[in-house]
Amino acid sequence: MALTFVVLSTDNQTSRLLKAALSAGPNTRLVGEAQTPERLVSDLQLLRPSGVILVLSPEPTDAEFGMVKKIVSTHPGMAVITASTNSSSSVILRSIRSGAQEFLPLPINAEEFRTVMERVQELRTVSEESMKKLGRLVAIFSGKGGAGATFLATNLA
Repeated sequence: MALTFVVLSTDNQTSRLLKAALSAGPNTRLVGEAQTPERLVSDLQLLRPSGVILVLSPEPTDAEFGMVKKIVSTHPGMAVITASTNSSSSVILRSIRSGAQEFLPLPINAEEFRTVMERVQELRTVSEESMKKLGRLVAIFSGKGGAGATFLATNLA
């Protein structure tokens, strides 16, 4: 199953590079591009992609990390990838602490990009499998008191 992405980037050059990288991947597809956080939120509601790639500024602000937190809380099953030209440990750590599953250093390295996409695919597969585990619900009741329904329910559990 193909992974679909929406990209938030204010830099046209970075957007083009991400678009080319996603198009070149065998199981990745770009379904939307946004240049403002408001547009991104509406695209996520409308398109329901597998993941979102947030391109952070070279010196990311609290608002950018706040956007990561907002997406993670409103779309829990969606993969969030942050990308930046600043791949210092503090930026990566803040990204992960904000809820991003992966960090993609810019400019894009083909091997690193492939590794990130494989990791997102693995996480998505594990998430889907865990959601498929079905349980069974058994209800026990009696028509009158003293019939032993509580005893039976307790021992069945």
